[in-house]
Amino acid sequence: MLQHWPEWSVTQLTAAINQVPYVPGIIGTLNLFDPRPGSLTTATIERQGNSLALVPAVPRGAPPSANIEGGRDILDLRIPHFPINDTILADEVQDVRAFGRMDLQSFPVVVQQRLNSLGRKLDATLEHLRLGAVRGQVITRVNRDTGAPELSVNLFDAFGVVAPSTVGFEFSTVGGSEWLGLVTTTINGIIQTMEDELGASPPGVVALCGTSFWNALMVTAEVRDAVRYADASLLVGNASGGPIANPQPRPQSFQYRGVTFIRYAGRVGAYQFLDPATAQFIPVGVPDLFVEAYAPADYIETVNTPGLPRYAKQEPLDFGRGAMLEAQMNVLPICTQPRCLIKATFSMETPNEPTP
Repeated sequence: MLQHWPEWSVTQLTAAINQVPYVPGIIGTLNLFDPRPGSLTTATIERQGNSLALVPAVPRGAPPSANIEGGRDILDLRIPHFPINDTILADEVQDVRAFGRMDLQSFPVVVQQRLNSLGRKLDATLEHLRLGAVRGQVITRVNRDTGAPELSVNLFDAFGVVAPSTVGFEFSTVGGSEWLGLVTTTINGIIQTMEDELGASPPGVVALCGTSFWNALMVTAEVRDAVRYADASLLVGNASGGPIANPQPRPQSFQYRGVTFIRYAGRVGAYQFLDPATAQFIPVGVPDLFVEAYAPADYIETVNTPGLPRYAKQEPLDFGRGAMLEAQMNVLPICTQPRCLIKATFSMETPNEPTP
């Protein structure tokens, strides 16, 4: 707990900001990323191109089959640096009543409040970085006015692989033999692509759906009927077509054909993290598939020490008229097999309008 100013050290402030209640967003709740603290400013990934192969049977006493190992290589990725600072003036605190109380505000409380504010901005940034990692392109800087990426780490280029083709779903609001099973067939193809890349079936698959993709998915006949029969309370109407007495809001996630579909609407201001017309399919539960590399802060106290998720430091202003507070993170989320990340779009077919 922060007790005295200006005696707070980097260790005290760093401990404080890492205790800030963390709201990581949807991707953070999936627990995809394995933390990898390092003492360098680069993430080093060693790859060995081993692949499974069946051992052939030979006559007893015959020479065994020779093992063939894949080549090894080392990939270095620079870990980006995300600092943010704020200044607290003594006059900002002077004569200010503590929120909800009669006594006056104290400087340590204001510092903790500012740490909380800086921490929330870092939370949003980390969520955006993680979304980039599950899409194969970690965007580290965007234009604040247009949202256009200005700096990024393309994982496909880094690993020397070609991004998989975008998959197109065909949705229809009406049933019929020509539409029966199209969504299921497309999902099966996506899972097959993941299996081909991973060498085995992933324990689970998640689809992060942009808002337009989600809305189209929820009204397509194949999915709508399946969700309705699975739990009639999820949609307005029941299996027999009649109304529900107390209809509930549509779910923000549901499972269908082995995939957990999640509505994703992450944004900062007008900048949307995920294209509303797309969905991102991600294998989950695969060891070492997603890692998060941490580097140390650029402070004297942290040189060549294992990186932490967050850092914070303060410096007094001239003549003690306040303090400058800085928080930072040095992190790079990575997918080590980016070809298993599948992007999807959709087209929507609606019934023809009846002739008057």
